[in-house]
Amino acid sequence: TAWNLSTSEDDAVATILLSAVTEDVNPLLCTILDQYTTASLSNTNSNDDLLNNIRSAQQKLKTEEADNVLETEIIRKVTERKESSRQIARRQKNAQQQKKKKEKAKQEQEEDTPMEEEEDNNEDEGASNNKKVQSNDKDACEAFELAKSEWYKKQAPLELALEVLANLTGLRMPPLLDEDDNDIVMDEDWGPEQEKMLLEEGEGDTTSLSPLDISLINTIVQSRIPNQLMTVLKILCSNSTNNNSTTETADKVVPDTIQDSLQELRSKCGACIGNCMGEHFAGSSWIATVEGNENNDNTSVVVVGLLQQLRTVLVESNGNHNIANAIAAGLRSHSIIREQCQPDDLTVFIQFASSSSCQREAIEILGILCSCETHNEEVNRKVCSTLLSIETKENVEIQNEIFNALMDIYGNDGCHPAVFESLNVLNYFQRITPKFKHMIQQRQQQRDSNTEEEDQVVLVEQFKETLLNASRFISYKKGQL
Repeated sequence: TAWNLSTSEDDAVATILLSAVTEDVNPLLCTILDQYTTASLSNTNSNDDLLNNIRSAQQKLKTEEADNVLETEIIRKVTERKESSRQIARRQKNAQQQKKKKEKAKQEQEEDTPMEEEEDNNEDEGASNNKKVQSNDKDACEAFELAKSEWYKKQAPLELALEVLANLTGLRMPPLLDEDDNDIVMDEDWGPEQEKMLLEEGEGDTTSLSPLDISLINTIVQSRIPNQLMTVLKILCSNSTNNNSTTETADKVVPDTIQDSLQELRSKCGACIGNCMGEHFAGSSWIATVEGNENNDNTSVVVVGLLQQLRTVLVESNGNHNIANAIAAGLRSHSIIREQCQPDDLTVFIQFASSSSCQREAIEILGILCSCETHNEEVNRKVCSTLLSIETKENVEIQNEIFNALMDIYGNDGCHPAVFESLNVLNYFQRITPKFKHMIQQRQQQRDSNTEEEDQVVLVEQFKETLLNASRFISYKKGQL
């Protein structure tokens, strides 16, 4: 987190901490990331190898369990019938002979051995078979647990490194309301007093960084940690399988516990990248990093921008919301990333905005792209239609994001007014605003019953601000301002 220096003592402590980060922590983090990527990209002990071992052990365990169920049932039936193994064999042979209606002569020649002498040993034989079943089951379980243990063992250093980096790169937290701050009363009509209160709450909010923060950013970028994080994120997303896919065979499905571990690592890595994509890293050269793939003629290079790399891992991660947040942060803070946006990128973002685990972030992305970059009427109409057709299902976060995106896009009167009118955007605001107010009131009641959740306090105030802006937006578009 950022150092807020108010005394010389604070300054001295922060300098010591920065020195420790630069000389000790940062090199160690680089080593962990480098070792992880090197091992994962090698032919031995890679993530894919570990996942394949887990899949194989899991499949063997399932097969063993199925066999054990069958064997246990056979043993139970044998025990109940007090039937010897010779009797079982003869019965099965007779059934086969009856089915085929052959070899009747051979049946008469079969040597019949007295069965009574074997019955005494039947119970001992059943007990022995039961022990064998339990032993096989135990071996398969141990192999499965060992395979999972090897996976967690490899991921542990990476997980710790990502947690440290999330704190180092997260230089600034959003301001929280003080206890003495006055809430906007929802029962009153919105007016100048409420607007003034919101504006006053935003005063003093600065994005300036201390010299030590700047030094920390430079250290992180010069160490190429953001670039390493992108490599790690690609690895984490490339060796996953979608357990929700109906096309995956049983031997290709990753166990839920491992899938959860992968998603958690992706989230932490995405959070770190999102921090590095923020406004504090606006002057960092790593943002402009691109990948070059030579064509077959070895004369030209196909450039893949950072946005395309992030969009790819977003799809491969099934819409991880922290990765989507990283994309939104980059688009918001860097024009060079917005300029990289291609039709394929927009298609993906529209799909995720319609319905996905990162729906809120995808809506924000659409709002940023269409409000900050020039685009044609076809794109505007497609994006607007998507936003208006989203079923919020009383989800206040989603509705809040839709309003913000539409106001950002059409706050500029020159932004495709024909689309605004033909799709009845103003009517949408007039219909949904009262519902949105009701959603906020419900969330406020939940917040009041959970006074210790500061994040909810901030969210509710943000929703109120959006509601105020929506009311002003309606008045403006109706020509009342």
